[in-house]
Amino acid sequence: MPVGAKTADVLRVVLRGGLKVAAIGSCIGLALAQPLHRVFTSVLQGLIVSAPAVYPIVLVVMLLAFGAIPGPARPAARIDPATALRNE
Repeated sequence: MPVGAKTADVLRVVLRGGLKVAAIGSCIGLALAQPLHRVFTSVLQGLIVSAPAVYPIVLVVMLLAFGAIPGPARPAARIDPATALRNE
């Protein structure tokens, strides 16, 4: 990130990085939902959760992650580049 970056550029970089992490985590969660459901139902005999019930839960967690990302992005975009470089 160049020292002369605009606030919008910094905001875009921070948001893109956070959204990438949330999307990768959601994809991994969706990919592991079916196999782990089978493992948990075999280990925990009283567990009565269908695998399709996992998808709305992943959607809610994904929406929460997307809602939490702009919080740290705004202060990161407002900080003076010289101060950020001095503190690193």
